[in-house]
Amino acid sequence: MEQDEEKTILKLDHHIGSRVLTNFYRTTAKFAKLESKLINYSQYLSLFKGELNIHSSTKLLFRSSRDGFSLSDFHSRCDNQPKLVIIVKAQRGELFGGYTSQNINVALNCSSDSVRDNDSFTFQFGGEKLYVFRLLPSRLEHALHRYSSSYLFAFSFSFWIGDNANHQTLSSSHGQTEENILPEGRLPPGKQYFGGMNFLIEDMEVFKIE
Repeated sequence: MEQDEEKTILKLDHHIGSRVLTNFYRTTAKFAKLESKLINYSQYLSLFKGELNIHSSTKLLFRSSRDGFSLSDFHSRCDNQPKLVIIVKAQRGELFGGYTSQNINVALNCSSDSVRDNDSFTFQFGGEKLYVFRLLPSRLEHALHRYSSSYLFAFSFSFWIGDNANHQTLSSSHGQTEENILPEGRLPPGKQYFGGMNFLIEDMEVFKIE
């Protein structure tokens, strides 16, 4: 099927004589495979192509509205899967998330742990604008917190998502995000980071970068 699609694209490009058009159709085809219901095409380009510079495929591992909101639902699909992009939509409308290069599951026989992740970052959208937050170097040692109960995960000094986050208010933003991220990533005065305090989520998607 993909081979047939590529032949059609190349034939159209040859007919019109535009390599830009070929690239546009290829990018559109990859976006269609992303299967996100939370971000639009422009937001996808900013995050996946711009910030992450991804030219490989992505795979939808988990969607809360489809797979469930519980801790066990999340871990049954996302454990032992490094290089994850997590996108969260709060019930109040905030759209944000994070990237980790590490496994999201806690170490064996631990109730919780934290891991270093030099590549980790969090982000949020303000309309079409993408804001990216990276921790200060001194905070990277515990960039990602992982749990076996109560919480799905936490991005250090950013936000955490609780079990059954569509009806339990265990999820929250960290109150000192601004003091613990690189200065160039700070939001304009008056803007809220992530979902605020004790938020509920409407949906969450987790994509694996192949």
